[in-house]
Amino acid sequence: MTEEVKTHAPDDPNHPNNLVVRGRDGDPLPHPGGTTMIEKESYERVVEGLKMAADACVHLAKIEPLKGSVWTEIGQMLDKMRRDAVTLGGVDLASKQAETVAVRGEAYSWRKARDRFLDGIKQATGGMRQLASCFRGDFMWSFMAQQLERRERSFRGLLAGKTAATMPRPGRLILPPGFARH
Repeated sequence: MTEEVKTHAPDDPNHPNNLVVRGRDGDPLPHPGGTTMIEKESYERVVEGLKMAADACVHLAKIEPLKGSVWTEIGQMLDKMRRDAVTLGGVDLASKQAETVAVRGEAYSWRKARDRFLDGIKQATGGMRQLASCFRGDFMWSFMAQQLERRERSFRGLLAGKTAATMPRPGRLILPPGFARH
């Protein structure tokens, strides 16, 4: 097990790394209130989040027949992103590469499908961010997270019955008279 090493006063100039409590092996000890997440759990978070969102798309396509083809396309895009994530991760999750199947029986309620869709997107982007910053330092995971976050706005607009073009934009920068914006 680990044994705590004596830490020095925060203002001690002879010990610049004095705020980190280290174990006998020299690695920082985790915060007692925190949880540790291994890399495989982050992969599972990405894959399961994308699977949850794609599954919700299938239910939304059944609930909303007018937008059914749009939800089907979004689900297919999320399936492709999930397959890309499994390939990029190099983990053995072959069972997670199958396409999302059509709804059998009764579809979820619109609210439940919406919540599962948004939660799946949130979990997937969070897992991608974890992989990008904590484990791999890989720009590809960051790029995938940014791509999904950019699309989330239009997804939310679709859920609200609006398109991304008609959604209100964030406030514009107001400059004093005489300043020009180039």
